[in-house]
Amino acid sequence: MKIHNFKKIDKGNLIGKLDIEFENWGLTIRDCMILNGKNGMWVSFPSRQYESEGQKKYFNLIIFDKEKHKAINESVLERLKKELQEAPSVNELPF
Repeated sequence: MKIHNFKKIDKGNLIGKLDIEFENWGLTIRDCMILNGKNGMWVSFPSRQYESEGQKKYFNLIIFDKEKHKAINESVLERLKKELQEAPSVNELPF
């Protein structure tokens, strides 16, 4: 699994978005959201917004079983943390 195109957003609970590539499946899931809440960070897969009784609600477009979702969540957050630590600081950029 690889992560691509991380874009930092920092808006409310939303930290950013990224794409997740599952190389062995030939599958890329775009616009996954990285969120932070009272129980820590998690990966949210693409969802669709709808309105019910005047309130905004969401349903997931992609669903993994609980164990796979947990494993993907941990792996993505670990890889993102590593990638962000390895990224050059603004002071190290050549421009």
